[in-house]
Amino acid sequence: MARRNFTKAVMVQRIKAATRDGVVYCDKCGLPAKKWEIDHIKPDAMHLEEDKDASPTFENSALVCVSCHKEKTKQDVANISRAKRREARSE
Repeated sequence: MARRNFTKAVMVQRIKAATRDGVVYCDKCGLPAKKWEIDHIKPDAMHLEEDKDASPTFENSALVCVSCHKEKTKQDVANISRAKRREARSE
């Protein structure tokens, strides 16, 4: 399944929400973010067709600095792998 990306409108909305006094702040650590990315709070790879929680929406987005994103991605990959193993065992 292809990754579902955020629309430009969602990304602009998230950037505006994370910006105060002209400075962009990380939603996770709260520090100013010179380099950042928009990330799915609930990983896109964890969604089911009927599961709207993992959709690429504003509510499921976070602006995170590169450092926080790297750490979260590490955790997400482990969780996704674990879920795939459980799914394979149940088939």
